[in-house]
Amino acid sequence: MTTQQREYTVETLVSHFHNQVRCATVVELYDKLIDDMKRGGKLGNAGVYKYSRTSLLKFTGQRLQIPFSDIDAVWLRRYENWLRTSGCGDTTISQLFRTLRSVFNKAVELQLVKRDYYPFDAYKVSKFDTRTKKRAITKEDVRKVIALDLSQGYPSERLARDIFVFSYFGAGINFADIALLKYGNIRDGRVQYVRKKTGNRKNPVRRRRDPRRRPARGAGIYRARGFAARFKDSECARTRVYKRRDASLNEELWLYI
Repeated sequence: MTTQQREYTVETLVSHFHNQVRCATVVELYDKLIDDMKRGGKLGNAGVYKYSRTSLLKFTGQRLQIPFSDIDAVWLRRYENWLRTSGCGDTTISQLFRTLRSVFNKAVELQLVKRDYYPFDAYKVSKFDTRTKKRAITKEDVRKVIALDLSQGYPSERLARDIFVFSYFGAGINFADIALLKYGNIRDGRVQYVRKKTGNRKNPVRRRRDPRRRPARGAGIYRARGFAARFKDSECARTRVYKRRDASLNEELWLYI
C-alpha cells in the first residue's frame, strides 16, 4: 500500500494508528504534554504547564475544550486584560503566554491546527517587560536572621532560616541545588555540585581552618550534610521541597525580618 509516496505494511499502519496523538482541543493537548513531562521526570516543566492550564481554565470558565483555531490575537488580548485585572504583572503574564505559545507550536507540529491560524505573529509576547527590579536586604537584616532563636519554633521555621543562611554563605547557591545536595557533594572540606540550571560545576562552601573567623561559613558544611540527609535522593522528597519553596519557606523567613 502506497500513499503520499510512502510505503506501508500492515504492521506500520497499526503502529502509526496507535502512535497518533488522540487530542484535538487545547485542554487535551495540555493534559497530554503534562503527562509526558511527568513520565519523563520533568516535574518542574510539568508544574509550569499545569499553572498555565489552570489559568486558562479560570479565564474560560472551565470551558477549554476548544480547538486551537479559536485562539486568535483578539482572544489573546482578552486573556491579557483578564490577567491584568486579576493582578498579574508582566513577568507572570509573559511566562503564561510563552507557555501557551509553546503548546500552540506543538499543536502546529502535530497538525492539530493549520499554521495559517498561528496568532503569535500578530500578538508579540516579547512586548512584556520581564526585567526584575534589583532588590536586596541589608547586612543588618541578614544578621537578624542568623541570630534568630528558633529553638521553640516550628521545624519548618528553622529549615527556612537554615536554607537562607546556607545560601548566603554559599555564594548564593539557589534552592533547587540545595535540595539536590547529597553526602557525595562534600569533598575535601568543600561543597561541590553541578548547577541544575546551567550544568556548571560550583564549589561555593568550604570549612575555614580558623574556627574563630566567621564560624557560620564552616557550619555550612554541617548544614549541607543535614540537607543531604533530609532530602536524600528521593524524587518524592524533591517534589515536596519544590512545592514548599515559595508557599512556605519564604513566607516564614520574612516574618522575622
